[in-house]
Amino acid sequence: MTVNESRNVTEQVAEEDWFSRGRADALMGYSKQPPETDPEQSSLYDLGYGEGSIQHSLAQRTLESEDSESITSGDSPN
Repeated sequence: MTVNESRNVTEQVAEEDWFSRGRADALMGYSKQPPETDPEQSSLYDLGYGEGSIQHSLAQRTLESEDSESITSGDSPN
């Protein structure tokens, strides 16, 4: 592996880390906290946060619909 190849691998890992961190923050319901020093990393964080927000929203809707179904059917929540 050459120096350029190892640098590319390091950059790809860093990019994936920021995307994953943004996604995880949104899934956990945390406020948005992108890096302020690098616009590219901030963009990746925003992309991940957007994806995580969608997944978080879908998960909440699923839980709400399951709760309302159990209430209307008379099932106890436990």
